[in-house]
Amino acid sequence: MSENYAYLAPLPGFGGLEMEIVRNARNAIERGKNAVVITLIDSGIFDFCRQSDVEVRTINPKVPYISLGSAYKLSKIFIEKEINICVVGKTEFIAIAILAKKISGRKITLVLYQQMISGLNKKDFFHNWEYRNLDAVITLAEYMRKDLSKTTVFPYEKSIAIPVGRDLDKFNPGNKSVDIRRKYSVPNGKIVFGCVGRIEPLKGFDTAIRAYAEASVENSCLIIAGNVTNEEFYRELKKIISDLHLEVSVHFKPFTLDVHEMMGCFDIFILPSLCETFGFVNIEAMATGLPVLGTSCGGVPEIVQDNRNGFLFTQHDYIELSRLMKKLAEDSELRIRLGRQARADAEERYDNRKQYEKFFQYCEKHKSK
Repeated sequence: MSENYAYLAPLPGFGGLEMEIVRNARNAIERGKNAVVITLIDSGIFDFCRQSDVEVRTINPKVPYISLGSAYKLSKIFIEKEINICVVGKTEFIAIAILAKKISGRKITLVLYQQMISGLNKKDFFHNWEYRNLDAVITLAEYMRKDLSKTTVFPYEKSIAIPVGRDLDKFNPGNKSVDIRRKYSVPNGKIVFGCVGRIEPLKGFDTAIRAYAEASVENSCLIIAGNVTNEEFYRELKKIISDLHLEVSVHFKPFTLDVHEMMGCFDIFILPSLCETFGFVNIEAMATGLPVLGTSCGGVPEIVQDNRNGFLFTQHDYIELSRLMKKLAEDSELRIRLGRQARADAEERYDNRKQYEKFFQYCEKHKSK
């Protein structure tokens, strides 16, 4: 029997987590499997599926966790596409997937692809029902896997941590060039600190701006690239820039799917998030041969290691971050050493071909007979 995958992700937002769902489906297709993504019609995922030549269907859950109408519609997709493996992209859709499986009458392996962590205790009757109906769980990091076993009834030994990989041929140190900086209007001949992510409070870009001002690195600039998803926070950032008289050296760039090119504009990468479940952009920066400065929380310490491929700092602590920024800016040999090790670590641990192979092998190992 062939593997027919359904990826359930009716999410309105669009960022690294959502893009990974579509990339995973695309990779399944490239490996000779069938795949369909189920999402919202007016979502970034829907559009990205079309751009990526991935079949996409839609549901529209009106009620969180339990939506009988969406479950019925999903069951029809399961039957039509002969789905035997359903990858659930967020915990709030587990119940919909379970109900759709039961309505369809098909033998479907339900796999939770947990890309976020809540830390909440989920051992009540409803959540016990949900997690006992799952066949497998894939997390992005080992700390997430351990948290899962503490907060739910799902057995630790049935889960697995598979970090997301990246196309290392696309993200590589050879991306850096004068032409790339010119394309994105990034000044040449300067030390460029770079941040990539949605413009929202949790990303901590206010910390990066204050740290940049405190470091006061000569002949440098700070680039923040990403979609504005919180206008109030964006206005707050603009005010901080104005108050610190940084208008000439701090620049916002729009979100781009060509992140591998944007990374090529940077010399030092900063991820100042208040807490990051995993941090896809860390891996992209490492693959580009950049030293990474990341907050010491969530899954980041599993990726960034002090004085090996970058440095960690405490969230909100712009003084500590400014010290690290200045240290790297003034020591080119340190930047080169950390950047080379970052690339080597990416090659060893985050090659997407190896990571996707682990993903599909795990799903198919648990396939319902």
